[in-house]
Amino acid sequence: MTSFLKRFFTVFAISLLVTFQGLLPSATLALDTDIYAINPRPNVAILFDTSGSMGFGIYDSSVDYKSVYTNACAQQAAGNYNYTAYDNFYANSSGGVNNLYYQTFISHTGISEDQWLDLEPNEIVLIKGDLKVITYNDAAGNLKSQTGDTGDIEIIWYCANHKKTFTKLENGEIVRLNETDAPRLSVNGAEQTIYLDNAPLPLDRSIVLTNTQVYEDNTTVDLGFVGLLDAPGCYFSGYGDNYDGDPAATGVISENNDTEAYFLATGNWVYMRLAYQLFDRPNLSSLNYYIANQYNILANHTIPSSITWSEKNLATAITSPNYSANYDGIRQTIKCGEIIQLGAVKIKLHFSELDLYSGDAKDTLEIRDKETGDTIGEITHSSNSSEGFYSAEFVVTGTYSRGLEIYLVTDGKDTVGKGFKIDGYSYTANTSEYTMKTRLDATREAILFVVDDTRGQINWALAGFAPTEQNVFADGADIKQPFNPEQANDDLVRENIVQQLEKFVPYGGTPLGESMQDIFNHFHDKDKDFSECSRQFCILISDGYPTTDTKWDRMDTVVTIGD
Repeated sequence: MTSFLKRFFTVFAISLLVTFQGLLPSATLALDTDIYAINPRPNVAILFDTSGSMGFGIYDSSVDYKSVYTNACAQQAAGNYNYTAYDNFYANSSGGVNNLYYQTFISHTGISEDQWLDLEPNEIVLIKGDLKVITYNDAAGNLKSQTGDTGDIEIIWYCANHKKTFTKLENGEIVRLNETDAPRLSVNGAEQTIYLDNAPLPLDRSIVLTNTQVYEDNTTVDLGFVGLLDAPGCYFSGYGDNYDGDPAATGVISENNDTEAYFLATGNWVYMRLAYQLFDRPNLSSLNYYIANQYNILANHTIPSSITWSEKNLATAITSPNYSANYDGIRQTIKCGEIIQLGAVKIKLHFSELDLYSGDAKDTLEIRDKETGDTIGEITHSSNSSEGFYSAEFVVTGTYSRGLEIYLVTDGKDTVGKGFKIDGYSYTANTSEYTMKTRLDATREAILFVVDDTRGQINWALAGFAPTEQNVFADGADIKQPFNPEQANDDLVRENIVQQLEKFVPYGGTPLGESMQDIFNHFHDKDKDFSECSRQFCILISDGYPTTDTKWDRMDTVVTIGD
């Protein structure tokens, strides 16, 4: 999937691996005493936020949410009610939807065309949300601002009170929406800072148009305005409820404890919120936002979407042994390399050359699913080519370790070929349908991606909020995978982590302080000796914010991943 959260965790995983590799003993610089260390590998504990907000859906900019919402409003509700989704909800569900202005955003029976608004998906608007604003000064005296969680399904968005900026995003640039209305959003010259109504955004909200971060494997993430409107889809403007286009007016800038604030968002994000909030309010008591009922459009219906392929170049090509000289003809099955791609469901391999013997020999490339080990396809001499080409599609069936392993299988005859060189691949994260994923879904996959790529290098522990299965609120951390369990190896640890992750459900509150203290206690378990460990890390994966009532300073590193 193409959501910001998935891409963010992919980049995080890569950064984490680079950090660990820098801490692990070097093969060329290691001391003799390293081999006698009780446990030279770092201990890394993952504290997984399993609170209710991790069940919120994730915006995917590649989905046409306007079509989703249009279809939702056009569908007849089940039962005896001959209403659209809006009408049935508003009249029959104890207060209905959180947003009372649905009808103004779509062509609707009984409403004339001049009474409804038609937003373009890439149009940029100011939209007001019922989110509490917090402003404060950090230890260095710098002004900081935070708002409530924009993913919260209970947040009221005053869609009918939105304000047009008469601009849209097009090819990474802000352009005019039309030739009639003056654009309110602009980019300030050489600094490329976003201006609204000819003024920079207030508080600490100043942001540049694009801010591309390049990582070790050439993965990029745009943390600028364009990237954030692509995902998560909205950006706090710094203005409050009274803002009406005059940045110099008194009382328009958000202050501490304001309860309404304007966000800059795309039209597509607005339609996502409209569709997402078609839910039955009484169901909130269960904190299961994907309960099947006739009103929950995103839960009950997969959404048709076109398949998009992304091309990737390999930093180090995968080749047959001895390439570009002939490979050995002895009978063997040898692993030549693997490709891991978070979120992939189909992968095509790009060959710069393929030369398997084309006579009576049966030399083949065997393609296996990385997680399951199952053979999912093979490539024979019939595909031989000295020019670049893509292989057929291989469907990845694993749950978490999305990837392929490439094996050369030779038949033992002297007749051989030059071999092969794979210099890249293409993958798709979607098939022909879209189903909204939750934060919990995305984080599960990211954790397994990291665990798989650090097998044999790190001792992993996993905890969620306790308890995670009982119908009570969270109370500290629940250690699901302890450090150095008796008679366990990396494969068993991974298997248990997979099983525990599948049991996690979003529920209850966010006891970060107490949970971090529990993790600290686990690091210093009186019954175990971790004193010889080279490093101790705690990775907090949460959409909440940590408090200061823990002994974090006694660990080497704490990494917090926010919303």
